[in-house]
Amino acid sequence: MKPFLTILLLVFAGLVGAIELTDTQGRTIQAEILKYHGDRIDIRMGNGRRYTVNLKTLTDESRKAAEEWHKQQLEKMRPPFQVLCKRRKFGKSENVMPGSRYTTHMVEYDLTLKNTMMREFDGVEVEYILFVDTGIPPPKDNDGGRFGRGRGGPPKRGTRKFKKVIKRIDRLEQVSFDTDNVLLAENTPRAQPGSRYVSGHRWEDEMEGIWIRIYVNGVLVQEHAEPESLMKKKSWENQR
Repeated sequence: MKPFLTILLLVFAGLVGAIELTDTQGRTIQAEILKYHGDRIDIRMGNGRRYTVNLKTLTDESRKAAEEWHKQQLEKMRPPFQVLCKRRKFGKSENVMPGSRYTTHMVEYDLTLKNTMMREFDGVEVEYILFVDTGIPPPKDNDGGRFGRGRGGPPKRGTRKFKKVIKRIDRLEQVSFDTDNVLLAENTPRAQPGSRYVSGHRWEDEMEGIWIRIYVNGVLVQEHAEPESLMKKKSWENQR
């Protein structure tokens, strides 16, 4: 990277969309931002020369100006990713007890993000919520101790929010990963041994769907839900 002083001395000759950038030593230039990389930016001077500038060398105000430029560029873009979701059930377990049959299975999604743009994206993060309508409130141990473990610990019942850091997706690249899993349970009453009468009630957890948000360098660029109605029926902010 050329020293900032060298950039400062270059002749400015009327750039379209130029903004003012000031370094931590108080030196100011006018330049057009071409690309934002998260920790650095590519700029073009009035004479056509291009340089890469580390954002750490700029003042807070100039860094914020670069971040705002990046945000505006993303907001003007069409949704850059094709999102594919495939639900998968596994790990079925059954526990027959006096008076009831208690079964569980785990659910996760295979997610695929395909970059449909002729440009790469750095700093990609995916947040997603797995919505579950529980038949009854989960017990205190959340069933994880009795019915197996998922990746990173015991599976959990109920709606949960997760995050996946991808970092970079090249142009036209396709990235796939499995989500974390949640546990679904079902309870079916049955007659006690030697009795014809069934007491209690049947209940079952229901997988309502998945809501996905995709961020690029902290800027929300796209949302996707299956079913799509989740974004109208549910609230993102109230989930953990």
